[in-house]
Amino acid sequence: MKLIQFYHLLDPDKTIQVGALIEESTLVQLNVLGNMRELIRNLSASVIDQEEIKLQIEQAKETYELDEVKLLSPLTDPEKIICIGLNYYDHVMESKMKVPEKPVLFPKYNNCIIGNDDDVLIPEEVQQCDYEVELVVVIGRTAKQVAIEEAMDYVFGYTVLNDVSARDIQLNEPQ
Repeated sequence: MKLIQFYHLLDPDKTIQVGALIEESTLVQLNVLGNMRELIRNLSASVIDQEEIKLQIEQAKETYELDEVKLLSPLTDPEKIICIGLNYYDHVMESKMKVPEKPVLFPKYNNCIIGNDDDVLIPEEVQQCDYEVELVVVIGRTAKQVAIEEAMDYVFGYTVLNDVSARDIQLNEPQ
């Protein structure tokens, strides 16, 4: 199931809607309150379940083409964005760094999230901008000291992220 956030291009208020991509360029709007974050909360609190969402998709009478909507980030307001640096061996080697003994954690912030086809704004003072594709794991409910066998029970889903970094600034600062 490919869930998305969008707004209708003709909506002057740009009201965020949650939908599902049902074909390569067709989507349906889901009948859920709020944005994707609210949907995740409602699913984890059993207010609604995945079967209800699947049923809405199957029974949808009105569809939209992608050129009728503005696709937003799958999550526009996550509670936290926790990144793991140097998590890919080849990247560690090309960076001429040592493989870390423990995960290198660092945050990203909500104001750096943009949607599909939005411009990435690079500050003038940045001399070395780098980008890489990252896998995002969306955690669907509060987790603490979870057993490995139960970890996937906490995963809501996955998406991709274009991680853009100012390497000249980043490499002069400890993460």
